[in-house]
Parts: sequence; structure tokens; C-alpha cells
Amino acid sequence: MKMDWNGLSKEMTMPAKKYASRRHLSLELLQNSPHVRYGELSVTRHDASKKEFKTPVLSSLLISQKTLEPVGFQSAHFNDRGLTLKEEGISKNYKFCSKFITGLWPVMSIVRSPVGQDLIHVGEGLETVAAVGGCIPKGGVISTFSADSLEKFSLPEKWRSQIKTICIWADFDAKSGTGATVAMNAAQRLRFEGHNVIIMHPNYGTESCDWADIIKNEKIMALPLEQRRDALMRFAQVGKQPAIEVNPVVEAPIATPATIHNTGPAPVTQNVHYANDTVGSYHEQDEYQTDQSDIEAYYAHAG
Repeated sequence: MKMDWNGLSKEMTMPAKKYASRRHLSLELLQNSPHVRYGELSVTRHDASKKEFKTPVLSSLLISQKTLEPVGFQSAHFNDRGLTLKEEGISKNYKFCSKFITGLWPVMSIVRSPVGQDLIHVGEGLETVAAVGGCIPKGGVISTFSADSLEKFSLPEKWRSQIKTICIWADFDAKSGTGATVAMNAAQRLRFEGHNVIIMHPNYGTESCDWADIIKNEKIMALPLEQRRDALMRFAQVGKQPAIEVNPVVEAPIATPATIHNTGPAPVTQNVHYANDTVGSYHEQDEYQTDQSDIEAYYAHAG
């Protein structure tokens, strides 16, 4: 599979627009992203023929979280109508990666530049953040390559003086609990390093989902920009955390969506689950009383 980043264009192609529109991603955000490119790349069929052919792609550059150096890139492959290779039945996968430069893990893509911002939004996968970023107009937007890259997320040194708040948009994985676990582990470490961190857990039933699923299912991207944030926040988990079967993690209190929403006072009381010593067993402790000064500090940092 030949992949050539330099042969791709900043100009969004019509197949890419159809692909993004079908998945309810923000076209404006993708078009203005410094790390997203478009064009055609070769891929090999996963059948007996092993035939190589070209398809339209939407590609995102992957850079080191530490050094900001390019490491490789990932591409979503689809047809002229925006249907992925998986949807067409051509391949079990539709996202493929170039060879990576080793020694620079974990990696990420910049979807909206954090330069001049004091708030940054982070999520697993380009589609999640390209949907969320289209609803939240303020703040840098970062896509991590994988759950592991999200769990290990750290601010590059050159951003640390300006970024005051990190908002993690967690996936909800009903069986494994991976999305919530990596978000909580990342938040715990980042808070220990002195950062203000908000976790947004999806509150959308019991089936696995991510924020892109919610935005698509609820047709939030079809709303006027000024209404999208309100619509999105209706599905943010602000009380009890999902009872997930994961290794026990003690979760610090989560700021409410009003931190980002910034349209009114945040509730003072929220429920928090703590893990006991048994893997997969959660029990509810007393309500955690958030200190009002903490809320005011979050408001100040979120602007």
C-alpha cells in the first residue's frame, strides 16, 4: 500500500465532503485543519486477487505529542459517494496507516490549532473530535490516534504556558469500559501535573457510543452553530459515572458541562463513583461536594 502525504491536497474533494457529511462531521473544521489532507491513495483488496486500486481519502497527519514532529499519517478510504470500503464490503477495514517513525509515541493530530487559546478539547479518533469541534467553537481540538495515545496524552512543552483547561471527550464502551478508563487515567495524571481537566462522558443509554454517534443520531450538526453546543450538552454525563467493568480507578470530581457551556452557574453537588479493591465492582459513596472556589476557577480558565 503506497502512501504519499506530499501528494495529497489541502482542498477538500467532493467524495471527502460526502464522506464527512454522511458522518455528520464539521466540513468547516476539516477544511481549516492544519493536519488534514485529501486526494487519492492506493489500497490492496483483502480478497484472493490482492489487487491494488486507488480510492478517495481523507487523511490526517500524525505527530509526536512530545516533539510535534511528523510520525506518519492515517487515511480513511471511501468511494465517490462517500461510502467506506467496509460499507461496500471490499474490506473489513477502511482506515489504513503509513509506516510510522519509531520512538515518537504517543501521537496525535491537530484538528483546530490551540495557538492563542487557553482551552483544548481532546478525543480518541478524528471523527469524534471533528464532530465535537463543530459544536464547540472555542478551543483547540486534538485527535489522538488511539485509546492508548489518549491515555498517555500530555501537553507539548510549548503549549503548557497558554493552555489552562483540558477537556477530554470520552467514549462509552459498554462491555470493556475502555473509553472511560483511559479518560480517567489521563485526567488523573494530568491533574497531578497541575492541569485543570474536565471529562465529558456520553449519557446516551446502555449501548456503546462515542460523541460522533450522538451528534449524528441527534442530527446536531444540522442545527445553527449557536444552538449546537446547547444540544450537545444535553447528553453530557454530569452525575454518576457509568458502572463499568474495568480495573479500579479512583476518579477525581468531574466539572459540569457549564464549564465549557459557560451560560449559567454550575450545580454544586455531583455524585461520584469510587472503585473498591475488586476488579469490575463499583459502589457508590457519599455525594462529593464540589468547592465553589473550584467551580469559579474552572469558569475563569474556560473563559
